[in-house]
Amino acid sequence: MLMFDDPTARRIARYIAGECSADEAREMQAWIAADPARAEYVASLERVWAATGNLPVRWDSVAAWSAVRARLAPTRPEAVPDHA
Repeated sequence: MLMFDDPTARRIARYIAGECSADEAREMQAWIAADPARAEYVASLERVWAATGNLPVRWDSVAAWSAVRARLAPTRPEAVPDHA
């Protein structure tokens, strides 16, 4: 798997998301075309983007925090009978 530094990863993400200028898109296309491994990698990212890009993102932060609190809440031990 190819690994890129953060600026390159951000450029790829902007390209796939269609957020770059026409000049940036041409630069990315040339960069991708220069290496078959890059082309394969970007194509795989585009497939993931296409498969997940239309999913609605809905976060219920109240429910999420409730679940976290429930997991972090200390459990109370059962009372030990007093045999005094």
